[in-house]
Amino acid sequence: SAYQKFYALEQDNWKDPLFLYGLGLCYYHYNAFDWATKALQMALYVSPGFSRAADAHLRLALMFKARRHWGAAAV
Repeated sequence: SAYQKFYALEQDNWKDPLFLYGLGLCYYHYNAFDWATKALQMALYVSPGFSRAADAHLRLALMFKARRHWGAAAV
């Protein structure tokens, strides 16, 4: 619920890569892979070199493999 409150209160929430990463992890945990993919890709777009970028890439690859998107998982 903390992410939902921040999402509602902060108008520029899409510019915060750590918020997007954390939100992506929450979605990932609950197997909401479409939403997790969107949040993690947005975090990488906003700040490609943020501190957890390698983990974001790994989780994206795992989600792509789980959904059988082999080409995207290999990139």
